[in-house]
Amino acid sequence: MIWIHGGAYYAGSAWEYPVKGGVRNLVSRGVVVVVIQYRLGLLVFVDGYFLPKNPNEIWKNRPNISILIGTNKDESMLDYLELYLSGEINETYFTRDIVEELFDLPLTSSTSNTTQTLYFNIVKDMYEQPYGIKDDDHLGWLKIWNDFSTGFHVGSVGKDVDYWLWLGNPNVYVYELTRSSRIGFNRFYNIPGWQPVPHGLELYYIWMDWQIDGEWQYAIDHHLINQTDFDLLNFFGETWTNFAKTGIPHSDWKPTTQETYSYFEIDATRQMKDYYRQRDRIFFNKILPNFINSNDTQPLPKPTSLSTRTSLSTPTSLTTTPQTGGQNKVTVNSMILLVVVLAHLKFMF
Repeated sequence: MIWIHGGAYYAGSAWEYPVKGGVRNLVSRGVVVVVIQYRLGLLVFVDGYFLPKNPNEIWKNRPNISILIGTNKDESMLDYLELYLSGEINETYFTRDIVEELFDLPLTSSTSNTTQTLYFNIVKDMYEQPYGIKDDDHLGWLKIWNDFSTGFHVGSVGKDVDYWLWLGNPNVYVYELTRSSRIGFNRFYNIPGWQPVPHGLELYYIWMDWQIDGEWQYAIDHHLINQTDFDLLNFFGETWTNFAKTGIPHSDWKPTTQETYSYFEIDATRQMKDYYRQRDRIFFNKILPNFINSNDTQPLPKPTSLSTRTSLSTPTSLTTTPQTGGQNKVTVNSMILLVVVLAHLKFMF
């Protein structure tokens, strides 16, 4: 098992993945673990030897191998827990005005008022409407912004899953970690009334003392964890090593398909579910690109240019045939898509 650390090009190192967790959870189950310490250089350039072309081009040529990929329920909360901890924001920071201003971040300053209004109405209907909260419900607006901003993580993962499925890969295993814990980030800042599942939380169940020496022992001594945490610790160790050895993480964990977009929910009880983060995948991979790439000098297309298909549209340049059947999904071919998208999403709320 070769482990390449993360860190968004500016953080992370091999020392964060300690011997204790590596031996207890991985090596003891029959795998050799190699942690790579890498540096991309001061300006973070990736040369052509490592990456000869843009990933949007070369994905079509990669071989079909077993893939295990997924996200945590509240990915973006890692950043906001750090802001709370530093004192830059507090529990009263998030309101309707703040969040609705943040919604506009993906757009450019040259975006026309007409386009901004259309975009804003879609975002509100998809991310605000399910909550129906008051303007000053600070926790509620934090959760809304978390849902939206976590979609940036989900969108990229969902797109990669699309690529594998379009290539006909039959062994793509998707997960979402939905069970929170007082281990790690949530221990340092406790948001009243909510305990999120932030980015990186799963690493404490794989490496145990990731970034924080003695974290598990501290949690035991201060009664911050229970048997469920130990069950998850064993689950991650077993499934990650099973996958490294056999390409199959768990007997109950089935590969995903274009029809169901099934995924394994990792909670106190674990189960297969369908339609992995469908709202986020549709918004960030089908809706948002139309606004970012739109040409505001051209008139907005009419609603008649919309079309729907039974899958998230396999590129026609590929020889693999899109699978059909199952729950209808939406392919967006224009910016006027509010009615069609919301009609397909109502069942989620």
